[in-house]
Amino acid sequence: MRVTDRYLILLSGGLFLLFFANVVAGTLGIKVFLTDVQEMLTLFAACIFFVVVILLRERKAGAGSENSENSEHREMNQS
Repeated sequence: MRVTDRYLILLSGGLFLLFFANVVAGTLGIKVFLTDVQEMLTLFAACIFFVVVILLRERKAGAGSENSENSEHREMNQS
């Protein structure tokens, strides 16, 4: 896992935690600290960062398996 992945997943988790805390505060009758639009944008940003991290990790995992698939394909063609 690269450093960028770590920071992005922490940012995503932090934004989701902020969203979740706002929802819980509203449920308990405590004054909420985000408006509806801010709440939506916070959740949207958390989802975007999460998807970016997943795509980065998939690309990294795919690069390793692609090399092994190419070598297997070459071996089959040589036979």
